Parts: sequence; structure tokens; C-alpha cells
Amino acid sequence: MPWFPTVEWYEEYRETLNENNRFRTLIRDWGEEFDGSFLFEIRDVPVDEYRLDEIPDEMLGVDRMPDEIWDDLPDAIEREMKREGIDKPIYKSFSLLDGSVRDALSEDMRALLEESEALFDANPTYVEAVDEMSDDLRDFLPPHLESLVHQLERFVTEDGDAFAYLDVEDGRVVEARALEPDEVDGIDAGFHLRGDYEDWEQFMKSDETVIGVVMDEVLKPEGQMLTLMEYADALNEMGETRHDVETRYIFDVADEKSAATV
Repeated sequence: MPWFPTVEWYEEYRETLNENNRFRTLIRDWGEEFDGSFLFEIRDVPVDEYRLDEIPDEMLGVDRMPDEIWDDLPDAIEREMKREGIDKPIYKSFSLLDGSVRDALSEDMRALLEESEALFDANPTYVEAVDEMSDDLRDFLPPHLESLVHQLERFVTEDGDAFAYLDVEDGRVVEARALEPDEVDGIDAGFHLRGDYEDWEQFMKSDETVIGVVMDEVLKPEGQMLTLMEYADALNEMGETRHDVETRYIFDVADEKSAATV
């Protein structure tokens, strides 16, 4: 189940679209006489507002640790660490261990656990945490969390904006990927859809259609609007397919704002 908006999510979305026969039928002549590619712009991704204690615990479980972390540990210690911390984030696992178990850990393992505890105690923002992590700690992270850290560095601009590119040819989505900031100016997409992260997330979770949010300017379009209207059924099916991807959200801005108004 991929996290939105990540490289893994875009790839699963591409595969899901290509498995949707109705979408492929509706889109079969898309782009024959015009550029049918899309540039998606997600503005103000809240990486400088969210802090480490807001990372979902399921991203940090002891059972999510890289296999090689356990290679140098006696089996009994591995079992103890997993038993004590299986339902808790890894950064809390060190304080849960019996003193004799902590003493039996290698110096490198103790240093990593201590660094992770200190980092989470300081509770920096996501952006600050990326700068403060040592290379050794990065190697210690669960693969999906290490990927997230890498993507924050690679794909999110200093202003907190993120971009993705989707290209449709011959009735198939041939490419769907996150863009590095220095790639964006070189992308000449036929259609550009932009909006704040909060609006994208709200759209993702809602039953709104693509054409509906475009007409309401929740997500603002650039491109040939008459063409978009001509292919309204195809675009709405493309949007509806988002619900076929089992999506998790790193940031739950929309849910938090809804709860605050109750």
C-alpha cells in the first residue's frame, strides 16, 4: 500500500490505469493530434510543518527494520528486541530493553539506537530531520522510510512544491513519475494541473470528478480546455481509478482540518 505522494504511488497508479480496460478504451485516441501528457504540480507539501512525532508509527516498527540490521546480533537479542518493541516505533525500543540486553548490543547498534532516540526527542520538522541524520542512521531506517527521506531531498523544492509527469500514448500510460526540480522547466506537457497539497489530498479522498474539480478551479488547469471537455469521460475515469490504489497518506492535512471544524 503506497504512500501519497511518492514514487511508489505514481508507479502503482500507472499500473492500475493500464489494467483499467474502460479507461484504455476511452483514452485510445488521446494525444493523436495534440500533446496528451500531464504535468501535476502539488504546492505547499507540508514538510516544514510536520515533525517526526507525526510520522505514522507503522513506518517505524521494529519489524520494518532492514534485515542486515540483525546480522550481527545474537538470535536471543533479536528476539528480545522484537518481542519488547514489536508494536512500538524503533526509536523507543532501546529504552524498553533490559539492561543486560542493552549491554550485549554492539557499540555501533547502541550508537544508532541512541542517535535515533535523541533525534526523535528533539522532534525536528521533516526537512530539519533530513539534514540532521547521519549516513549510518539512514542505513538503519526501514527501506520505505529511507526511500521517503531520499525523496524529500530529491523531489521536493525548497518552497515545498512537488511535481509529477504522466504521459499517455496509444491508449496506455507509458510513463508516470516524480520529477526533480531541475527537470520541471524542461517538461513541455500538453496539460498542467496545479493545486495546494491540501486540495490534492481532499480530491484524492473524495468522490469528486476530475472535470468537477477543474471546473470549480479547486485544481487549476492550463492547456486546451475544449480538448479536456471532449475527453471528459476518459479524464473522469482516470480520476476515478485513484480509488483503486490502496493509498496511505504521509500527511493528513484534510482530515485534520475537518476534525478541527467539528
